[in-house]
Amino acid sequence: MGTTPEAKRLSERLRLTRRDIEWLYLDSFEQWFTSDLRTDAEIRPILDECGFSDVLSFAEKAWSDPIEGAAEELRKYVGVGRLKKGRFTKPFGT
Repeated sequence: MGTTPEAKRLSERLRLTRRDIEWLYLDSFEQWFTSDLRTDAEIRPILDECGFSDVLSFAEKAWSDPIEGAAEELRKYVGVGRLKKGRFTKPFGT
């Protein structure tokens, strides 16, 4: 996932390193499919903004009941300030 445009956007938006992404299991399809990241009202818009809408929508259809905990772990790890930060300041690819 580290070289995908989505990972680059997520890294930029939340200032995550590759190690951070691995620590939070964001490089694992299982995390995207089974966790509450896709249903969290604060985190989902950020993930959509970073380009994860399709995989999260697919996960909603494939796995009905998300497992709680990943959203809170991400929130604690990155801090509330980074989550509340506004949209990107420059378009991607520039």
